[in-house]
Amino acid sequence: MKQQEKTVSAVNIVINIQSFSDIITNSSSELFCTVSGNENVILFINNLLSSLFKDDEYYSEDTPTYHLLCKSDLDKEEFSEKQWKELPEYSIQINLPYSLGACETFFMEGLKALLENSEVKGKYKLDFNG
Repeated sequence: MKQQEKTVSAVNIVINIQSFSDIITNSSSELFCTVSGNENVILFINNLLSSLFKDDEYYSEDTPTYHLLCKSDLDKEEFSEKQWKELPEYSIQINLPYSLGACETFFMEGLKALLENSEVKGKYKLDFNG
């Protein structure tokens, strides 16, 4: 009796995650950019972004969101000493859904152009996390 050959196939699946908490929380977006500056600059940028994106401290699966952060409102215990020291007093976090990841350059260049053509030009720091 002839033995039949068995073929075993392997499939590699890559799932982009920012952290293991993405798996635990079922997150479908990632931190795209952090904008930091003094209070007046961040409040000005916050007003600019409010006409473009949803202000939401939680991630959205289908649209970019942003959230204004004030260091004094955060729990120091959630950060290492170094992280806390480096944390800006005021910042805005912009989140981009994974489904829009292919448009990352578009959002990056659009945000740069928006801010460069505003009255806060050069008074902020952009940190793209991708």
